[in-house]
Amino acid sequence: MGKTNHCTYRTKQFMPDFAAWKNGQFGWKGIEEGHPFVAMWRSEAINDWIQSDVELKETWEQIVKTYPLLTSDVVPLMDEHDWLTEIGWDQNRPPLSLRFV
Repeated sequence: MGKTNHCTYRTKQFMPDFAAWKNGQFGWKGIEEGHPFVAMWRSEAINDWIQSDVELKETWEQIVKTYPLLTSDVVPLMDEHDWLTEIGWDQNRPPLSLRFV
């Protein structure tokens, strides 16, 4: 009898982090948030990935150019829903998904 290899895929969904933005940073939060360290690590990993991948970085720069509130240092009086709308995060589309293998 041969060996069977099983791969487990795990998909997580992410969206821009309003609390980080209010503190002058850019981050990502999971739809199902876990431990704060994991949330911080994940956000840093995604941001590093954006900086290290040329095509992804160019795409991200275009998104920021189109939606400058994503990286704005100005914290206007708005709530998370208003902010997500202003940055173009369509509530009808699924959040960012990453599949971990």
